[in-house]
Amino acid sequence: MGFVLRGRTIVLFCIFFSTLLIGEFLFYNGFFPQNVGLKGSADRENTPPSVTWDGSEEGELSSGLSAKYSRIVIMVVDGFRADFLWNKDSPMHFTKSLIENRKARGFTSVASPPTVTLPRIKALMSGGLPSFTDFIFNFFTNELTEDSLPLQMHKNGKKIVFYGDDTWIKLFPDVFYRYEGTTSFFVTDTIEVDNNVTRHLSDELSSTEWDVLILHYLGLDHIGHLSGINSPLMKPKQKEMDVIIERIYKAVVSQSNYPPFDQWAYSDIPSFENVTIKTPTLFVLCSDHGMTETGNHGGSSKGETEALLLFMSPYFAEGEIPDENHQKESHIKVVSQIDLVPTLSLLFDLPIPLNSMGSLIPELFPPTTHKPLELLRALEINCVQLINILQSQPLFWDKTTNTPTPRVAPIMRDFEIAQDLHGSAALLPSKRTHFTEEATELYLKFMRSVGKEFSRLLTNYDDYLIYAGIFHFGVAFFGFLLFLLVFLSHKARDNVGHLFGFKTWALSAFFYSIFFAIHLSICARTTSDFCSKDYFEFSVVVWILCATSFVASIELLFCVKGLFGYRNREDPVTSIFGTEDSLFHVWSIRGLVVGLLIHLISLSGSSFIEEEHQTWYFLTTTLLYLRTAAIVMDFGDGKKDKKSNIIRYLIILVCLRLLRAWNQTGVKWQDPTTNDLKPEDFIDIAKWLS
Repeated sequence: MGFVLRGRTIVLFCIFFSTLLIGEFLFYNGFFPQNVGLKGSADRENTPPSVTWDGSEEGELSSGLSAKYSRIVIMVVDGFRADFLWNKDSPMHFTKSLIENRKARGFTSVASPPTVTLPRIKALMSGGLPSFTDFIFNFFTNELTEDSLPLQMHKNGKKIVFYGDDTWIKLFPDVFYRYEGTTSFFVTDTIEVDNNVTRHLSDELSSTEWDVLILHYLGLDHIGHLSGINSPLMKPKQKEMDVIIERIYKAVVSQSNYPPFDQWAYSDIPSFENVTIKTPTLFVLCSDHGMTETGNHGGSSKGETEALLLFMSPYFAEGEIPDENHQKESHIKVVSQIDLVPTLSLLFDLPIPLNSMGSLIPELFPPTTHKPLELLRALEINCVQLINILQSQPLFWDKTTNTPTPRVAPIMRDFEIAQDLHGSAALLPSKRTHFTEEATELYLKFMRSVGKEFSRLLTNYDDYLIYAGIFHFGVAFFGFLLFLLVFLSHKARDNVGHLFGFKTWALSAFFYSIFFAIHLSICARTTSDFCSKDYFEFSVVVWILCATSFVASIELLFCVKGLFGYRNREDPVTSIFGTEDSLFHVWSIRGLVVGLLIHLISLSGSSFIEEEHQTWYFLTTTLLYLRTAAIVMDFGDGKKDKKSNIIRYLIILVCLRLLRAWNQTGVKWQDPTTNDLKPEDFIDIAKWLS
């Protein structure tokens, strides 16, 4: 009998555990959309011809693109919030002077969550929108195989030199001409981690061997993790970054003797003497993400998502002059972080990476007399590249008819009208200004609309998979709870012998037929992946296992029936919590059941999932409070250990509160940038205890 009981116990455990694993699989496949991109890499030969091209060489040259820059320095300051520069009290005086003198063009760059380094580097360099699964891969970095800006630069003969966070070396192991990495996980190091990057500047800034210099500084992010944005180390670190920016900017400017702004970067300009580099070196300052007041990042609060993007060149001062309010934070243009990829690709006359979902920043393409239609041509190339991605997604493109689906058909109409206006601008020079403005606006409108569709695609949750996973969670959780209660009581354990008999399997078959009928009826009205032909055999097995777990839970419930009134050592609740208090005895079971239900219901909302720890804080605190209240209300029964029990549970509650303050993940309500609060309006215990 004991051997049979042990065998059935193992079988029960395996059934519930398998149901739990299947629930996790279904839930995560529904919640984390699959990022399916184009394979391969873009080629210059595949660049589409312009709508203005009439087949002649002259017609093509009038709207072609040429590289505006020969070299670029990309400086990434990890964790640098946009307001670190835009605030009036920013210590970065040199950088702000470049903006004031219109030698720099700055933007607030919005990073989509998760705001951690690995997915943000992917976004900055590939133009894609990484998902939350990349948060996990942040700790296990692998080579980035999809098309990206470094791969295109390397493919087109650019020599890339890198110093800084070794995440780049793991993502792009074969593209760097020269490199040295620093580890990002020693957060207590705020000095040497940056000095190991800066010490290479003297040699590199005086060298002409490289075409691309990438620097990734980690010290500011480490300071944030240690003590938040109000740390006494934060301002000096920002000043240190400002000194480095000044050093790099002056070095790249001194290396070149540029031709006039209206003539630079074109093949038909006259030769200039004493020119070290005929086209300018572009200097880009950016950050991968921001941080909260407590120095945390990873979520979607304003402080975490608003990063910096700054382009520096002395020739910006000769371009279009912004209005007098251009430096004020309220007037800073907001762009998407992924807009960097198409912008740099077109400025350097490189193919845009295949899966880039960004839109070029038009402020970096000022009009010139040599190339009046150059901005339109750049917009056209960017739009066609985005259309290639649309055509790869069945949600947007019907491959049988090779036409856009109703979802994007109105958007495609904007592109067609923009093409007509683009052609008119080339054919009618007298009305070129009008047609150019109209075409530019429509091209930009098209790219904004497509960007919104891409964002929806990557947050296009599979609701059926999510709810099926939650149902499996519920069955497994309640099964495990009853399993625990039964096998902590000898009285209940004696009733388990009838499990897995004919009645169990008959009931399992009955409930399986119900579950699978519901599954088929849902599949008739939805396009969930769970309903595809590839998943049919899997769905059969899944619902058989779920039905068996469901029936086993019901039978365990009957085994436990009647135990809830016992006040002896056989009571499973007494075995777990070490008490015979009738009030707690009843409410502990109900509290566990209701708590599990609340948690399962909360999984139906993405915000609750991001803040799941808050649910656990609430449920744990409630359970401990009920335990303490039960002791207090039964205080006069003469038991000597009641006072010590009260003190014990109060200490546990205090410790739980401290742990909650120390945990700096997902605390959106503590971030003043999200709720328009001032630092003095809230209390942050973590800041005092760190």
